[in-house]
Amino acid sequence: MRNDDRQFAFGLVTGDATLAVDFAGRTLTGAITNRDLRQQNAGEPFDTFNLADIAISGGVIAANGTFSADVTGGQLLSATGDDYGSTTTGDLTGLFGRPRGGAVAGVVTLPHVLPPNPPPYSFTHEERGVIIGNRD
Repeated sequence: MRNDDRQFAFGLVTGDATLAVDFAGRTLTGAITNRDLRQQNAGEPFDTFNLADIAISGGVIAANGTFSADVTGGQLLSATGDDYGSTTTGDLTGLFGRPRGGAVAGVVTLPHVLPPNPPPYSFTHEERGVIIGNRD
């Protein structure tokens, strides 16, 4: 193990997921909005950051109710809404259950890469989230 000045952090992201589903066409789209990150660096108090919305697109539903879709967005934003420049493209996988797809569960995987600051150091992490819901 290398001894250096890197610190590790953990965080909790909250938000609201909405899916638009066409079961006849076996497609889905949607968004994850109102996202906030509460993060704590080792030995430091919690900080709260705004995160950009995530777009869900290109979703395909299989005959057995499983699905996959592309997700984009979700960048880390400053308190004034400036984008810190993180690149984010990932995926959503899951399944529909109950009669007529009345329930849904899925996992979002979204890697983040922040540009070097200061060069040559960059910040990378993978955001993973869970979507659980019922049809309205």
